[in-house]
Amino acid sequence: MGDFDGNMTDAQAGDFDYIIVGAGAAGSVLAERLSSDPDTRVLLLEEGRGAGGHWASRVPQAQPWLLRDPTRVYGYHVEPGPRGPAERWLRGRMPGGSSAVGAMLWLRGGEADWTHMARVTGSADWDWPEMARVLRLIEHHAFGARALRRAGPLRPLMQAVLRAGAESGWRLRADFNEADPEGLGPATWMIDDKGRRVTAWTAFVRAAKSRPNLRIETGVRVDRVLIDEGRAYGVEGRRGTAQLVFRCRGEVILCTGAVITPKILMLSGVGDGMALRRAGIETKHHSPNIGRGLRDHLVLATNWRLRHWRDSDNRAYTGARLWMTVARYLLSGAGPLGQGGAELVGFIASGKTAERPDLMVTAAAHSLEVAPGIGGLEPEPGMRLTAHVLRPESSGYVFAAGPDPDTPPRIEANYLASERDRLRAILALRKLRGLAQRPALAEFIEGETVISAWARSDDDILDLYRRYSRSAFNAVGSCAMGPDELDPLDARLRLRGVARLRVCDASIFPEMPAGGTLAPVMAAALRAAEFILSDAGRHDEEAPAAEAESQPESDAAEAELDRAQRDDALEAPTEAGAAPPAAKSAAG
Repeated sequence: MGDFDGNMTDAQAGDFDYIIVGAGAAGSVLAERLSSDPDTRVLLLEEGRGAGGHWASRVPQAQPWLLRDPTRVYGYHVEPGPRGPAERWLRGRMPGGSSAVGAMLWLRGGEADWTHMARVTGSADWDWPEMARVLRLIEHHAFGARALRRAGPLRPLMQAVLRAGAESGWRLRADFNEADPEGLGPATWMIDDKGRRVTAWTAFVRAAKSRPNLRIETGVRVDRVLIDEGRAYGVEGRRGTAQLVFRCRGEVILCTGAVITPKILMLSGVGDGMALRRAGIETKHHSPNIGRGLRDHLVLATNWRLRHWRDSDNRAYTGARLWMTVARYLLSGAGPLGQGGAELVGFIASGKTAERPDLMVTAAAHSLEVAPGIGGLEPEPGMRLTAHVLRPESSGYVFAAGPDPDTPPRIEANYLASERDRLRAILALRKLRGLAQRPALAEFIEGETVISAWARSDDDILDLYRRYSRSAFNAVGSCAMGPDELDPLDARLRLRGVARLRVCDASIFPEMPAGGTLAPVMAAALRAAEFILSDAGRHDEEAPAAEAESQPESDAAEAELDRAQRDDALEAPTEAGAAPPAAKSAAG
């Protein structure tokens, strides 16, 4: 790992085979994979500072403290639209990206989700067999093979929620990360057997960063991709007041997320020509759908008053109990501090006509006050039930607001614009209420708290969403892949119209492939590494993406041809002993 001293010149920077921008869920995986060849020079650039993030990122339920720290998270203002909330989208601002501050839920997506992804992208590269394979490579620690880890039994309250789910006609599942995820069951967390959060950085980069061919620069904000005659040849950015240029003889790979990736592209002159002109940016390549197609999950959280303090964690972080909670965590990695964002997760259908689950619900033994930003725990015993509509139809946009990189992007989420999304959102709350009112929970729950109990009619429920719902931080689609020439990316994640430039982050998905984006993005990064290494092995020089048509059949044949060789390489321990993340279940 090379530490940047603030005085690097173009000549000192040298040429790299790959420049990876962003050390989050995708960038961390790509850096480890691409640098596994000692003859390949890889540069990983990350705006966050530090060699491994904040200490609190290792403690699962220190998340609220991190989310309040502007040095550790970005906060992007989002235009509320006519039906959505006014809010700020939070993203991780440290090595590991949002995997260091998120809810730690590991959600694969089901076979039907990935089959549909293959159909809309026009490529079998994204079908279930391929994605299940790479997901297993991550989950089963392909680089240092250890199995999935599972925690102890669920507490009585969560057992009662499971029984209530059964009374509601929902299937009960031990593992919803199977091919068919429908049903309710214990959450799988990105937490190791010592109770520590596993981030993409700690899983993939920490052990690989000593490789001499992997250079890591933190504290570097990349503003533009350098493009000449339709080819990317480096990136431009800054650290503090120092302006930086890094050059690349191979590929530039943007892994900065669904908000910042389209902003960087637009600042580079790549995007919708009219939008670029309005922003005062010269157009280098017209790609009309960059920044468009933005989708996010809109979560509604409801609080339920519990009859007994023994069933709630609301007092675990106050007074003397806080010290008891901390001591328990330090001694055993257990207790409230060692848990993920939810203890139960369910994928259910909104109605009989749904072809696959279209709602996601969660349950947790705590309840948060409704307040701007990150609310604190309620002073009374409570639990939280949340729901959101999967794969919403409503889409918005994210655009660069001007040529100055310091200007925040302009974001319109456009939640609940579709009548179908609104109907399903209404049904989601009614499903939660039906669950909470089942006989199995009668001895635990007094009732719904006043913050949401007043919303009875359909119009009231939509008003409730407008006031109190929030982003699940699962934004996708703003630089999506697809078979059409107007789609920004082809199925191998190459940017159409600019050679040697790829994108790999949540922006590539035309729709959400799962209830969350962490697992799909990390799996996509493994696929991207396979594409890149396969292409590099077949061509002395990559043909310009503008001249390459998306060829799903040949791409699939290419992938099949190399599968055995790739899997052998992925399953072999790396020279640095890197291990991908362990997943931990909320119940055994």
